[in-house]
Parts: sequence; C-alpha cells; structure tokens
Amino acid sequence: MPKALVVTVGTGQTRKDIAQALVFAIRQHNPDHVLFIATAKSQAETLPLVLGDAAVCGRHHDVAMVADEDDFEAICQQCRDLIRALASRGFGPGQLVADYTSGTKAMSAGLCLAAVDEGLDAISYIAGKRGDAGRVITGTERLITARPGLTQATRHLEAAVQSSNVYQFSAARAALERALAATADPEVTQRAQWLLTLVEAYSTWDRFDLSTALENLKPAADSPLCLLYGLKNPIELNKQALFQEVQKPICPERGADLLQNARRRAEEGKYDDATARLYRLLEYLSEFQLQTRHGLDSSDLKPEKLPDALRPQYETLRRGGRIELGLRQAYQLLADLGDEFGRKAEAKEFKVALAARNDSILAHGFAPMGKAGYEKCHSVASECARTLWPHLDDLTRRVEFPKLRKAGKT
Repeated sequence: MPKALVVTVGTGQTRKDIAQALVFAIRQHNPDHVLFIATAKSQAETLPLVLGDAAVCGRHHDVAMVADEDDFEAICQQCRDLIRALASRGFGPGQLVADYTSGTKAMSAGLCLAAVDEGLDAISYIAGKRGDAGRVITGTERLITARPGLTQATRHLEAAVQSSNVYQFSAARAALERALAATADPEVTQRAQWLLTLVEAYSTWDRFDLSTALENLKPAADSPLCLLYGLKNPIELNKQALFQEVQKPICPERGADLLQNARRRAEEGKYDDATARLYRLLEYLSEFQLQTRHGLDSSDLKPEKLPDALRPQYETLRRGGRIELGLRQAYQLLADLGDEFGRKAEAKEFKVALAARNDSILAHGFAPMGKAGYEKCHSVASECARTLWPHLDDLTRRVEFPKLRKAGKT
C-alpha cells in the first residue's frame, strides 16, 4: 500500500541539524510521498538540505507554506485540509504518518491535532541524546511513534460499549465501524469484530429475531473476550433461554423475554412501546395456560376439544373458518374451564391496566402512555406471570441483556 509522510519543517540552530533529523525520519518511514509543511524561511534555508540528501533526492514530494507560523488555529485547519487532500489521492488514515520533529510550536501542535482529528494511524518524532545546546546529537537519533489512530479506536470501542449498555445498538455498530477504520491494530480489530457480532446478536434479539440472535451468540460465546468483558456466564444463560424460545414458541422463557423487553423500552422512556409489550405478555400468559394445561390453541380453537356445554358458545366466534380468541376471550375461556388463572381478568387492577393501555396512542386512544400508566401495567403483568411461573426472577435473569465492562478492562 502507498504511504505518505506529512512533516513540518523548521530552521533549528544550524539548519543542518534539522535537515539531518528530517532525513532520518524519511529514511525510517520510507514513504512513497512526502508533504513538507514549511515557512518561507525554512523553505529557503532548511528544505534544500533535506531534498539534497540521497535518501530524499528524487522522492515524490510537495511543499505547503504556512502564512503565519504562530497562528495555531489556521495551521491546524490547513493541516486538516492537506491530510484530506492526501486521502482523496488514495492515502487513507492507515497510510499516513505525521512527523512533528521540527517547526514552530504552533506548527507541531497544529499538525498533531489535525492528525488526531483525521484519524491518522501514527504520529512520529525524532529524539536522541542531546548536546550542550539541547540539540539531538547526530548519530543518536531514534524514531518515537505514537498511535493516535489506536487512541481514537479505543475511544470508539468505549463509546460502543456505552451505547450497547443502553440498548442503542445502531450507535454501537457505528462506533465499532469507526474503530475498525481508525487503526489496523490486530487487538483492536479482534475486539471490534467480536463486539460487532455481539451487538448484532442483541440488536436482533431486541427486535424478536430470536433465531438470528442465537446464531450470532454462538460464535461470540466461544471467544476468550467473553471473560475479558465479563460476559461468559451471562451469554451462556442467554443462549440457553434463546434455544428454548426458538425450539418451543410456547415456553416460560418467552414470557420473561417480553417482560424484559418492556423494561428496556421503559428505561429509554418509551412507555407506549413498553406497555404494548406488556399487553402482549398478558395475552401470551393466557395462550400459555390454555395450551400447556388444557391443550387448546387460542389462535385456532377447536370446539370439539371443549366440554359439551361450552361448544355452542365458542362456535359463535368462528370467523372465516377458524376461531381466534382475543385477550379477554382467552381469559374468559380459562374461567369457563374452571381455571383460576382466568379470574385474573376480573380483578380491578387488571381492568385498570387494560384501560390505560387501550387509551394509549398505540392502541385505540390518542394519549401518550406515561410512566405511571406503564408501571400499573407492569405490576399487573409481573404478578400474573409470577402466578404461572414462581421462578420468574430466575427466568428474567436468563433473558437479561448483560452489561459490558468499559473497554473490556478487568
């Protein structure tokens, strides 16, 4: 891949001292293209010594002049523009190095800040043993390289973790893509790609695409990064719960999953979305009880499976060749069958919760659902779920989305 070096040019004490340092940097980096950022004086007095060296002579280069060597803001913006121009010529952030060995303080600072802002993978500086005048002694030079791209990538990883922990999966995905673009560091790349798989798993799970979520969690769980981020046990529990949901649509894990999904929406302040999920949970609880205890399917009720006394009543609900029960009808059927769980729908709290939901904009009304209305629905739904599944707390832990440790630190 082609490589470019952006280097500030100063005057130093003898001109020759600076020229030798810059030649050393060019030798070390061995770029295909060099962009010199110079002042009028350094162009006239230092640059000819650099270009005349055998290591530089004939090498493709350009010279950019700064108007005011002490105007930090103008120099910084100019350096940004120059870096972007190089990028448009095919030199990506990973193929660009900035060297700030010489030049005024404003020139060095401006180039460094521009390099960080533009995501360059490396910034370098020539150091060495210094003589009495404070200058690096020829022959003692050594190249010191910093990795701003790595620093930027690490920040993007941290941002991805923070976004994922508050269920902002699109933002997390974007941050991880920026981390991958910022550096080619193998450790960062490994983490970012693993986190992308993990984010995709929980993003699809959050949207009820359970099969895809399970497929993404399987490779994520096998990575040693699970331990680094403190996720080994939580992911294993999540996998077990997802497997149950994928294999058996009617299972306690799915009910707990709906409850947790509602909680996540409430954490975001999306109380209408949260309440819609709680309504589905109340509906699902009646489906679960009808199927697991009575062998009946509320979405396709077979009257011949009912006691003789109930058949005529439910036969009247047939529409288009099949009988589909709504929430109230499903609870009524349970009550008609002598199942005490069906009596839940007769409780005042249950009716109040349904009324609050029905008045919301996502149901049949026009008012937004507030926190208080959501909490009423959540209390009713949780109590009903706990009636069927006394181990509800354990179930919710199995479907809870884990929180990642910041930057994977132990």
